[in-house]
Amino acid sequence: MPRNRRPVDRGEKLDEIVVAAADLFTEVGYDDSSMAKVAAAAGVTPTTIYWYFADKDALLVAVLERLLTEALEESAAHADDPWVDQMLWAVERLERYSKLVTVVHARCAISPVIDAWHSDFHSLMDTLLAHG
Repeated sequence: MPRNRRPVDRGEKLDEIVVAAADLFTEVGYDDSSMAKVAAAAGVTPTTIYWYFADKDALLVAVLERLLTEALEESAAHADDPWVDQMLWAVERLERYSKLVTVVHARCAISPVIDAWHSDFHSLMDTLLAHG
């Protein structure tokens, strides 16, 4: 059951939901993480999640965006490392989220929102590699 808490602004609540979903999706897996489980982990009702996200795929995209943003920020600390070391760091980072990589590839064919994110991700990676 959601806990009673002080009022939280919309951005903070959104962040709490995304963090809870990221933890569940990476630890338990996307398929085994129901919206009710995400809501319980975030301390909100399942209905609250739907105020922020149209569906579970949209929530997954928000998780992916958060993880990508964090990774890009962390990668700045490795900018002076040799190119090979930067690539190894990126691969190790991706391995942490192997469950999500598998989900993205599996859902691209059935989810337009995930397919669009996936395409944008590869375009970004192509650009980063070209300028590396």
